[in-house]
Formats: sequence, C-alpha cells, structure tokens
Amino acid sequence: MSYTRRSKDELAARVAQDIPEGATVNLGIGQPTLVANHIPSNREVLLHSENGILGMGPAPAKGLEDYDLIMSTCILFVAISEDAHAIKFMQL
Repeated sequence: MSYTRRSKDELAARVAQDIPEGATVNLGIGQPTLVANHIPSNREVLLHSENGILGMGPAPAKGLEDYDLIMSTCILFVAISEDAHAIKFMQL
C-alpha cells in the first residue's frame, strides 16, 4: 500500500466531498475550518463553527473581510445568512 502526502487544503477538500446534502456539521477548531472553503455552493449544508456560529461560510475573498466575523483562532469567515451575524453579536 502506498502513501501520498496531502496538503491541509487537499485533506479539507476530501472531507468536504463526504458531507451530504442537508447535513449540519460542527467543524471544530483549527484545520477543520478549511472544509468550508471546499463545500460546493449548490450544496445545502449548515456549518457550525468552534465559537458557536451557525451559518458559517468559507473564508472571505481578499478585500471583503469583515473583522466582526472572526473565530477564536483568528480565522475570518463569511456568514451565509443574516442569522449568523445576529448570533455572533449576541455572543459579544
């Protein structure tokens, strides 16, 4: 059996392939948050971040960062609904 070393991004892409339509997923802390960047935009998945945000999306594009949407690991993310913003501000 051979082993092929994969990057963190490649591993996250592989994990995203296994998340089915309609799933609710707690991504945990650290590297698992990269999974959000690889979920197809046409797949309905509810992501829960390590600091309690429901409706978390992928990392923001350069120049579109919102520094109010940041996880405890200092990773920025995009909220996929206004509800995600409301939950975040309730935590502050």
